Amino acid sequence: MSVSLTLMPLEKCGEFENYSHTLLPLEYVGEDLYDKLKEQKEEPNIIKYMEYLVEGKFSHQIVGLIDKAISCYMAPRKDGEDGYGDVFIDKYGQRLMWVSADALGKILEVRKDSIKDVAAVAYLKALPAETKVVMYWH
Repeated sequence: MSVSLTLMPLEKCGEFENYSHTLLPLEYVGEDLYDKLKEQKEEPNIIKYMEYLVEGKFSHQIVGLIDKAISCYMAPRKDGEDGYGDVFIDKYGQRLMWVSADALGKILEVRKDSIKDVAAVAYLKALPAETKVVMYWH
């Protein structure tokens, strides 16, 4: 099974929140992490496992589950393609999880020969540390 991961930093603009117009698709990151998370089975265990992976002290919450749908360009459309809309679960039916930008930067293992992956991690590192980044598996 081939699993892909797209990262979506959440943005806020005035009264609008819980949306992401930025998609950071990763080429070679994802399958191992997805398998490890899937082994945890239940949402509370997944959260604890992510906190364990990150290791360290943070002054902000580092991981959580999305509590309401987010607007993004990964929403399934009637024609089977992805487009703009609201999503609450990923392609595998799992509730979306977010990880803070600084914590996510610690656990992503990036292949240096993947320009996309290197660029995505550089983008993450440029975000404010507490930025929530949604992990969308597909």
